[in-house]
Amino acid sequence: MKGQKSGRTGYREITTKGIVIPAEWDEKGNPTVIAVATHEEQEYLIDKNDEKSDELLEILHQEIELTGVLGKKVKNRRTITVKKYFIRSSE
Repeated sequence: MKGQKSGRTGYREITTKGIVIPAEWDEKGNPTVIAVATHEEQEYLIDKNDEKSDELLEILHQEIELTGVLGKKVKNRRTITVKKYFIRSSE
């Protein structure tokens, strides 16, 4: 994982790789919150207000590389606002 401080807010931008996973479900079993589980055994909740969260919901269980800004902790897990991502090939 590569990172850099953003100074003013204390939050930092990171680039990491991981698998898009469901993190919470509604009463019908549909994912309502998603996360990225990284190769470093970290789990980042995707900010629900992030415009990319709907896109990522469509690619559950795929490996991605993403760049985003770390946010506050929610339920003991860091949130991340995704700036950009791409799906990694399975080669």
